[in-house]
Amino acid sequence: MDPYREFSERGTPDFRFACYKHRHPLAGTMINMHWHPEIEMLYMRRGEIEVTAGNEKRRLTNGDIIFIEPDRLHMIVQKTPEIQNDAAVFSTSLIEFSDENFFQTEITAPLKSGEAEFSGAIPSGSELNSEISYIARKMFDCDIDSKAAVIADMVYIISRLYDAKYIKKSSAKPDKHSACI
Repeated sequence: MDPYREFSERGTPDFRFACYKHRHPLAGTMINMHWHPEIEMLYMRRGEIEVTAGNEKRRLTNGDIIFIEPDRLHMIVQKTPEIQNDAAVFSTSLIEFSDENFFQTEITAPLKSGEAEFSGAIPSGSELNSEISYIARKMFDCDIDSKAAVIADMVYIISRLYDAKYIKKSSAKPDKHSACI
């Protein structure tokens, strides 16, 4: 059994999606090293954190967004007091299609298999960040109450990441866990 594997059930069998709000008053608070089979979107509202995903470290500050692909070992360390960040964790099943269309073959399947990865943080102030953070804030503030709207928004976000070259062919070997350990 893998000690880093997170076994949380997300959402319901027909809607594998969950939102989390992290509010911590003390610097140094940490979300320990773990991995899960879902995609994770982190949205930094306030403060600064350091995200280690695989063998890369990224600092996130107010407004920054980062995506972590399925099965990627990752951890978070709080760098400033009073942080606020939100996370959406969702199964690739929300953005999978049953036929062999472009989205499935070029985006979803490579992300799921480890052949593609997200390429870093999306800095606040960028046009892409503005588009995604608008949707993310609505999602995290529970302004989207339709499962269909959440799915449509996630497909839109992932497609924008692909078009903006934030999804790239993976340089890592299929074992995403050992490099970080």
